[in-house]
Amino acid sequence: LPPKRKNLTDEEQRRLLNCLTGRALTFVALGLYSGLRREEILGLQWGDITGEKLTVNRAISFGSSGNKADTNQSLKTKASHRTIPMPPQLCEILSRSEHNSLYVVPSADGGMITYSSVKSIWKQVLHIVPGIHSHMLRHSYATSLYRAGIDLKTAQYLLGHSSIQMTAEIYTHIAEQDVIRSADKITSYF
Repeated sequence: LPPKRKNLTDEEQRRLLNCLTGRALTFVALGLYSGLRREEILGLQWGDITGEKLTVNRAISFGSSGNKADTNQSLKTKASHRTIPMPPQLCEILSRSEHNSLYVVPSADGGMITYSSVKSIWKQVLHIVPGIHSHMLRHSYATSLYRAGIDLKTAQYLLGHSSIQMTAEIYTHIAEQDVIRSADKITSYF
């Protein structure tokens, strides 16, 4: 079996960013351009965004609580609390997003997100690129960091990893993918 895909292709990213609208576009853009975990995207409030930076202060998950969000909105680790620079593309998408809620990605009625709202948002994503999961947005961001030449320690901070080994494993996986792609190009050239 081929290894399980961890990130989106450039073409898949383009399709999502060009075809999605509303909350689905905001969700995907936050994942691709800031590397936030799903729970961090859902916990992001407009007050966490200042200028061209966003600060991760909380996470919303559902656990055993069913459709309603857990009341505990604490982050996964201490390292998860971080301030991330936003590229102009993300700033532009956020400027066009509805500001009708405390949360950047609210439920359809503007309230705190529910599990059924998350499923509804993700259904729109899967309509454009079937078979993906939300963590692939985060891995795509990590791939962008690697390809932009961001050093390991900075990537660790931006991704909110408590361990540099976790970041190094992701970077190593990306490097291996690049080598495989290079081999294919060399083979086709010859």
